[in-house]
Amino acid sequence: MGILIHLAKRWVAGEYLEDAVERAKSANDRGISGIINHVGEHNE
Repeated sequence: MGILIHLAKRWVAGEYLEDAVERAKSANDRGISGIINHVGEHNE
């Protein structure tokens, strides 16, 4: 696995909103704050 993929998996929460919310809640449970940004080229 390339280094960029390895780093991205740490900081990119997922492809879907539900994935991001789940990862954010998990981080919050460990005392880590965060934000969710909706970015990309194919947003509708």
